[in-house]
Amino acid sequence: MRVLVVYGTKRGGTEGLAAAVGQGLVDAGHTVDVLPARKPLDSLVKWEAVVVGGALDVWFWQRDARRFVKRHLDELQQLPVWFFSSGPLDDSASERELPPPPSVAHLARLAGAQAHKTFGGRLVPGGKTALPTGDWRDLDATRAWGRAVGAQLATMPVRERAHVPQAMSAVHRLVLGLCLFTGITAVGGGLALITSPPRLQGPPAELLEHSPFDSYLIPGLLLFLVIGLGNLAAAALEARRIRGSEVAVLVAGAALTTWIVTQLVMIRTVSWLQLVYFLIGTVTLGAALWLWLVRHRLAPHRLIPRS
Repeated sequence: MRVLVVYGTKRGGTEGLAAAVGQGLVDAGHTVDVLPARKPLDSLVKWEAVVVGGALDVWFWQRDARRFVKRHLDELQQLPVWFFSSGPLDDSASERELPPPPSVAHLARLAGAQAHKTFGGRLVPGGKTALPTGDWRDLDATRAWGRAVGAQLATMPVRERAHVPQAMSAVHRLVLGLCLFTGITAVGGGLALITSPPRLQGPPAELLEHSPFDSYLIPGLLLFLVIGLGNLAAAALEARRIRGSEVAVLVAGAALTTWIVTQLVMIRTVSWLQLVYFLIGTVTLGAALWLWLVRHRLAPHRLIPRS
């Protein structure tokens, strides 16, 4: 099988670990490509398994490794995936099995990783650069882990893979940005309506003539709670790729379009700002529906269901 080993590194040390993992996979009879996580890839279609490694910076992976997983998440969920980390600078990783930090464990659950392994790291005095690959204490253990992954991979059945549209990542970022923008501006607008004295509230009271409200307090609360916090919650779920997050985005987009239509019916005037937000709500709805349809189509092909 052809296996991709990608790594995110700060000072070059994790690159040595990735090379050792790759050598172990080669020893197990696989064809291996070892690439930095920062290298842009259009898709993972030519690989049948992926191993992702990242240098641990306190409790987080190096940025390139995190971005690689999030950018190719929908493809990784259809492939056998393993994670490894370049971890502490002492003997703890060699002496016992260290669990991944929560942020890496979350990525592993999302990608459906088969396992995660932490290897020890080492810096030269002054902490500026990593020691050469040959000086890593865990190098033999790293190659052995790569061989074990290769042996496990050889016994795994090959599953049919669905085509993942290249637009998935872009649409994910689009709905995330739209929900964040809507949520932040709606929270600000709602607070302004709630806290301003009646005579100083921006919109004139005459606009409420055909509505059931005699002040902007209730509309302000609805704007703050439903549109503002609702969109921020949808953005948070989509950012973490929580299962069903696209449904939350769909509800947020529907709430925004309903809000604008209700405004138009009640105040009986049209402004450019209302048209902008109606467009944002419509785009959010359409993009969320597309994400739901694609992820629903991909779901049966995943090796490990999203949790």
